[in-house]
Amino acid sequence: MLLLCLLSMGALAQVNPRTSWDLYQDAHLIEAVDGDIPKAAATYQQLVRDLLPRQAKLGAANAKVPAHFRGEVYYALGHARYHMGEVARAREALLEGIRTNTCPDLCNAFLSQLELEQNAVRDLPIKWGFDSPDHGFFHPWIYARDKGSIRIHKEAQSDNPALVWETVIDDRPGDMLVVAFQRPTPTPSTIRLKMQSAGVAAQVAFVIVDELGHTYRPRSGTLPVPALNVVDVIIDLASLVAMDADAPAFQPARISRFEIHDVSASAMATPGRNALYLDDFEVR
Repeated sequence: MLLLCLLSMGALAQVNPRTSWDLYQDAHLIEAVDGDIPKAAATYQQLVRDLLPRQAKLGAANAKVPAHFRGEVYYALGHARYHMGEVARAREALLEGIRTNTCPDLCNAFLSQLELEQNAVRDLPIKWGFDSPDHGFFHPWIYARDKGSIRIHKEAQSDNPALVWETVIDDRPGDMLVVAFQRPTPTPSTIRLKMQSAGVAAQVAFVIVDELGHTYRPRSGTLPVPALNVVDVIIDLASLVAMDADAPAFQPARISRFEIHDVSASAMATPGRNALYLDDFEVR
């Protein structure tokens, strides 16, 4: 067994960045070789709670520690907690990496994967009328941070709530919403929903991803979403077109993700803030 050398409380006051890096590497070895994830997680936790904050106070930024070391530790801690079944605590570690901007990409990607797995659709048919927060639409954190948000909205004088997707049309990459699936039963055949743009004429693209990562789209291509007019969307999963040259024919039983991309900027829509309304989402 590999032995992990833990610092005593008295030694914490004299911590140096080399020691922190060694501890991090030792914890990685214990996790990978010994399979002792709880012990590794305890060391990652010690690093983010005690050692790295003390390093910062001691002005150790110029020492021989790799760039974004703190972010790597947050990612490792989130990864370890996830595999220990501590999903809520894993989310906390990843969000801290995002909040401190030390782990913007890896933590965002893993957090998105975690959220999608937790909310994946497994049983069909489903229909979400958005009269409650119980739906499976996910707004990836990297987009939620830079572009906008999703929320349930109900007009004061209407009994018809909807999911409001607030976003920004600009020269940055477009926004996206995702619904995840995990071998749904019975096999799905059709996706339906209603969409409406609140401010300007928008444009969206639908992308369906299978378990191997191959991407597909409806034959109709992108969809114009006019302002203030409701559009009925019907996607026949048996007629999807592969977006990858080497992709096999789509198998609906292997659907992994349904994505809605706001591509309004590439369609030369008017720049600025916009809101897209989604309602009566159904998969059967």
